[in-house]
Amino acid sequence: MGLLSHDMRAPLNQVKALSHLLKLSIDDKPTMEKSLVMLNEVADAQLALYSDVLRMLKADQMTIDESNSQKVNILEMAGEVKKGFLVDLKSKNLDLTLSMPVNLWAAVQGDLFVQAIKNLVQNAIKFSNPGGQITIHAEGQQDRLKISIIDKGIGFSPSKALSLFDRFTKSTRKGTNNEPSTGLGLYLTKKL
Repeated sequence: MGLLSHDMRAPLNQVKALSHLLKLSIDDKPTMEKSLVMLNEVADAQLALYSDVLRMLKADQMTIDESNSQKVNILEMAGEVKKGFLVDLKSKNLDLTLSMPVNLWAAVQGDLFVQAIKNLVQNAIKFSNPGGQITIHAEGQQDRLKISIIDKGIGFSPSKALSLFDRFTKSTRKGTNNEPSTGLGLYLTKKL
């Protein structure tokens, strides 16, 4: 329930922003069509995530099953993540760059892995000042993949570093544009 309630916020905010854009672009057919495509992509991604979560809840587990993993190109995956946040990035005048090799692949459980990356990027956006820079950096290290989400946002106190990953942490605060925080994002990302 925590995963579902937390991860419903971001796509609903995206739907809200895209619907506002649709209202503004009623006479701009190309922008309207682009917004409708993005709305459909947000809906498809969320339906896939909910299917995975419901499957895991039915099995009473929140573990990654290697038999359900698939090989994905990390640069392509990061590009899709970036595309999903274009409206949020534009609204805060943020630049998101991808720093990784073109041929970096990993076997992951697709939708859940992408959701973990989205949660981290969403945090970077939420806590970055307008005009800031965010980078998704990835590199292969032997048989492991290391992904870093780097921003120059407001940061957090080192004394709160571990508690940020607690469920419903009390170490929450509003984003730089007063965006709310549930205290679940990093907990769920760590679980995933």
